[in-house]
Amino acid sequence: IGSTVPPAPPAPPAPPTPPSNSGNYSRTPVGYAFDSHLGSRVLLADDQFKSVNLGFTFPFYGTEVTKLALSSNGRIFPLRSGDSVPTDADYQNQSLPGISAYHDDHVPSKSSDTGVWFKSSDQVAFITWVARSYAYRFDSNPVVEIRVQAKLFASGEIQFHYGDTYSGDLSFDYGAKIGR
Repeated sequence: IGSTVPPAPPAPPAPPTPPSNSGNYSRTPVGYAFDSHLGSRVLLADDQFKSVNLGFTFPFYGTEVTKLALSSNGRIFPLRSGDSVPTDADYQNQSLPGISAYHDDHVPSKSSDTGVWFKSSDQVAFITWVARSYAYRFDSNPVVEIRVQAKLFASGEIQFHYGDTYSGDLSFDYGAKIGR
């Protein structure tokens, strides 16, 4: 009678390589780590921006930034020295350079923690969006709520974490679903 040995478990994924100051970015899977301690609400509006101080220097495509403009529509704009927060409303179809965690036309959701949230330490900043797609602005069903979190590290690493996010509608171009 023979015996079998179970296969060795797969090796854990290598940690992401942070971008260099030359601005070289790559995509690497990371473990799911959505932080439920959201920080301070900085935006509770539609199509707006809010400026926040990072608390550290963040390298972004060869530029060192210490300030961000956060959009209620799921985008982050690193602000260089002398840059100001955009003054136009942030409409989904505007093409502006930045970081898109979940770019869509978002509106505040019906939950008590709706809005854009921010918290930062000396090494990492958390930006969290709790919203719903504009297409579902009148829908009171909590399943259409979007929860997205971006983490920006002093090393230049950027992580995105998506909570249970409505998978969208084939008639529109929003939502997130694995394998689609």
